Amino acid sequence: MSKSLNTLWLPSTIEERLLAEADDKYDSETGGILMGYRLNGSQYVVQDVIGPGPNASHQRNWFEPDYDYHDQEIGRAFKGSGGVSTYLGDWHTHPDGAARLSPKDRRTLIRIARTPEAQAPCPVMLLASGSPGRWRINAWCCLQHRLLRLPRFSVVRLNLQRFE
Repeated sequence: MSKSLNTLWLPSTIEERLLAEADDKYDSETGGILMGYRLNGSQYVVQDVIGPGPNASHQRNWFEPDYDYHDQEIGRAFKGSGGVSTYLGDWHTHPDGAARLSPKDRRTLIRIARTPEAQAPCPVMLLASGSPGRWRINAWCCLQHRLLRLPRFSVVRLNLQRFE
């Protein structure tokens, strides 16, 4: 694997779903799971986002996902993709907040990297900060227990129907 994660491919349709959830829960944090696959070691392709789940807790400055729902949906996505789509990391929002990871976010990303069951030695954390119509997306990864902001992070606007 290269020293940095060069690109996170996030199709616009998936970005729209993520931001619709952010709009819906605005004034409180929300989040979920990123599913997809690694491409040639330094690029991640997001194929799906999983929302917070029906039993998630949303507050102004924190979010607790529905872990049972996430476990079930990760399994469903993995099986439905024939084992191609796997857990890449997490996403969440900072409504009206800064476009940087909180100390808790940093600890969470490092804990994911250190958890063998996650099977994500270089997990991604995507953060949408702002407000409806003005969300800004940034991403980080944890490589060898160090957090790296993805300087070349980009949302790739793919027309997925062209490939069907």
